[in-house]
Amino acid sequence: MKTLIFTGGSFLPPVKFSYEEFDMIICADKGIENAKKAGIKPTICVGDFDSTKAEGAEIVRFPAEKDVTDTEIAVD
Repeated sequence: MKTLIFTGGSFLPPVKFSYEEFDMIICADKGIENAKKAGIKPTICVGDFDSTKAEGAEIVRFPAEKDVTDTEIAVD
């Protein structure tokens, strides 16, 4: 299975890139905003959503007090 993970931070969609080749697209918390910039609807969004609003795809919430980052959760 080929998976793409969107994380937060600066994002400029690549000029030549095919999102269709991925079986799953995961957004880690604020990564949902970068997916929107790319015009992509994620398969699943994970995180505590303390910095953005979760919407759209399947959403898995985690508590804000945790020992891992939202990106680590997405990778796991």
